[in-house]
Amino acid sequence: MKSDGRVISKLQAIQRTQLKRKTTMRLHFIILFFILFTKLSFGQDVITYEVNGKYGLKDSIGDILTPPMYDYIKYFSEGFAVIVIDYKYGYIAKNGKEIVHPKYDYVQDFQEGFAAVGIIRNNVGKYGFIDNTGNEVIPLKYDYVRSFWGNRAVVARQIYRTTFDEHAGKIKIIDYEYGVINSKGKKVTPLKYYELVGPFFNGETSVKKNGKWGLYDKNGKKILPIMYEAISTFPSKGLYGVKLNEKWGFVNAKNQVIIPFQFFYIDTEGGFNDGKINVSRHEWEKGYYIDENGKKIP
Repeated sequence: MKSDGRVISKLQAIQRTQLKRKTTMRLHFIILFFILFTKLSFGQDVITYEVNGKYGLKDSIGDILTPPMYDYIKYFSEGFAVIVIDYKYGYIAKNGKEIVHPKYDYVQDFQEGFAAVGIIRNNVGKYGFIDNTGNEVIPLKYDYVRSFWGNRAVVARQIYRTTFDEHAGKIKIIDYEYGVINSKGKKVTPLKYYELVGPFFNGETSVKKNGKWGLYDKNGKKILPIMYEAISTFPSKGLYGVKLNEKWGFVNAKNQVIIPFQFFYIDTEGGFNDGKINVSRHEWEKGYYIDENGKKIP
């Protein structure tokens, strides 16, 4: 019986050892799974770190993605960040791989899969666009570009115009002809002379000529004629805040006056919010709210 007891005890000891090993293996598996899950789930979040004035990238766990070799690393936009070495600019992905080694003199953040870049020589810049692989898909041939918005980008070419100065007589001045291209680089609208063209918002852009503003859509079709002293930045509820003879009013997309020109001030940034907009008729008057029909809200 004693012999049988010793055998049973030995078997129990073996079983306990095997159970301990299985528990340890299971724990190791859980830890390994957690590490892999953390890397897959959170490893895409990267952190900039600095050593002796140079910057590199780490993942969220602390693993080094790039050594500290850059003079500066900007924030990420659409998965890419601007990197700087010796005043030249390039781009890096979140995995630490450069898609463009710093070589440009001018860059913008990625937007809609494209980034505006430029080379400046003897104070003359030429600008175009790269895609998210780093390829120059729209050649650096323009004198001015804006980022893509709604598959459209404003571009410009520098021109010289002759004008008259009462003291100097005829003089040549530098101006720009603006146009719109799509993401394939095709001109949607031809380059024309304007004093200024704003960025696209909701497929629309404001243009300025001879001191007056108008509004065009992304295909170059006129929405509002170039006749206003100012146009609100964010049209709302199908209405546009426009300024004429130093008074603000509201028109629709057919340029029909919906709320007469009577305001000294309107909230051009916020526009109509929850069906109302802040306005005032006089400089000294406290602002109040009106609805889309121009009716004062108590």
